[in-house]
Amino acid sequence: MNLYIIMLQLPEGMANSTCQEELRNIGEVAALIDNGFLLRTSMKATEVRDYIRDHISPQRSYVTKVNHGAAWSNVLVPNSVIKEWYESIDF
Repeated sequence: MNLYIIMLQLPEGMANSTCQEELRNIGEVAALIDNGFLLRTSMKATEVRDYIRDHISPQRSYVTKVNHGAAWSNVLVPNSVIKEWYESIDF
């Protein structure tokens, strides 16, 4: 399983929840901040990027695989979810 941080610049009027629903089609997703998501999926980063391009059509996107520790503060998803997902991947 791979874990990615995804940042999107959405077209005006597109809801954060719409993106989250679309990302659920390819894995488990949690909203970190507005237009920022944590995604757990078996897909490669380029596959995630292409899926986002084809199904969400953001103005800009950034997908990075999490492969080391992290720190966060005051995100939308509960800390327990982030910790569980980080523990589920192999670094």
